[in-house]
Amino acid sequence: MKQIFLDEQTLETGLDAASVPTPDTPVAIVAETPDQLTARHGFELQKSYDDLGPLVLAVMESASGMRFTLEHHDHDPLGGTTVAFFQGDLSAGRLREVLAELAVAPEQVVWRYFDHVDSGTSLGQRITAGVLALAAFLGIKAATRDRASSG
Repeated sequence: MKQIFLDEQTLETGLDAASVPTPDTPVAIVAETPDQLTARHGFELQKSYDDLGPLVLAVMESASGMRFTLEHHDHDPLGGTTVAFFQGDLSAGRLREVLAELAVAPEQVVWRYFDHVDSGTSLGQRITAGVLALAAFLGIKAATRDRASSG
């Protein structure tokens, strides 16, 4: 596994406006923070922003050559690290490969895209489920809104 560094112009322009595509489909949330992962693996976090706000990230390349990101948005109160793939790389096998390279134990994965992909839920619902799972893992009571009663 190796890190791919984004240039300063890309980081300053923001990931959505940059001409360099970055993986942006969340496939897992791991309980470890980006700082904990960097301490274990020696990569560097880069600061930028996207449509969700400021974030830290590392663009990585797996041993098989697939690019993915490890990221955390500044406003995310729950901690943890999101693993994101390009849409064309979505596969449970590739996720297992990346998690093995990162030496992330199964109990440290608090949400997986592939646990919900065949359930008929939208990506937003799958991400919300991941956030709630991470909150539960960290012992945080998350406020939820019942849409049926908020009419």
